[in-house]
Amino acid sequence: MIDDVLEKSTEKHIMKIIQGDDVGLPIRLVQKRNEAQMTQQELAEKIGIAPRNVSLYENGHARPRGETTRKLAAALACDPYWLATGKNADTQKYLANSYHETRTIKPTLTSVFVEDWETLSDEPLKFAPHFTLNPTAPSHSSDPSLFAHWVATTFSLFRATRYPGSRPENVEYPAGTVIVFDAGPTSAETLRNGDVVIYRLADEVGAPGLRRVVRENGAREIMLVSFDPVMPPIQFDELDVRIIGVVVSRCVTNHIEW
Repeated sequence: MIDDVLEKSTEKHIMKIIQGDDVGLPIRLVQKRNEAQMTQQELAEKIGIAPRNVSLYENGHARPRGETTRKLAAALACDPYWLATGKNADTQKYLANSYHETRTIKPTLTSVFVEDWETLSDEPLKFAPHFTLNPTAPSHSSDPSLFAHWVATTFSLFRATRYPGSRPENVEYPAGTVIVFDAGPTSAETLRNGDVVIYRLADEVGAPGLRRVVRENGAREIMLVSFDPVMPPIQFDELDVRIIGVVVSRCVTNHIEW
């Protein structure tokens, strides 16, 4: 009982000093450093970075890249995937594999709220409106322009967004394209060659990105390739890249394309 009270008190104290958007990693980092009885200076020296960087990670102003996360986890004797995401890596892979095994259903008309591209995250909206022709609650809406409507053929965690368009070379996804994506759990094993994914880099802020998965001959190494040939590819690292969803359909004009 006393331990629970102390843990909640510590978490409240940590929350007061976190000023960034992602509070999960800072909380886990501070708690593990305290458990190891290390100062920020000692932790920084142990993994070979500046103490200021540890401070930035702990107050949410910066997020470590994958290699740094691995070094932090090794120094603090914890799972690097858990430190980065709050989830156990083996559990995440199991959930992702299970999720993608049996999802087929008979075609079903589905409507999902179109979220803002700039604020998309790997966490779904808690209070997304629901489409209905006869609204009976504040969370209901009969405005079809706020939703993506299409025929779904799988049990999936569907979400939708409107792509703002970023470069003229991206002819497949012009500005205004409504994208429906599967926001279910993913892993390196479930990403397929040719998948188009919405992603965020762990150490960057701002709008998410849209890229195509390239993995040749089933190779484990995965590259995220831009639609703009000038942009260099990004090597997929589950600690560096957070997959928000895999695109399942897009509506460029008045119809949904598969």
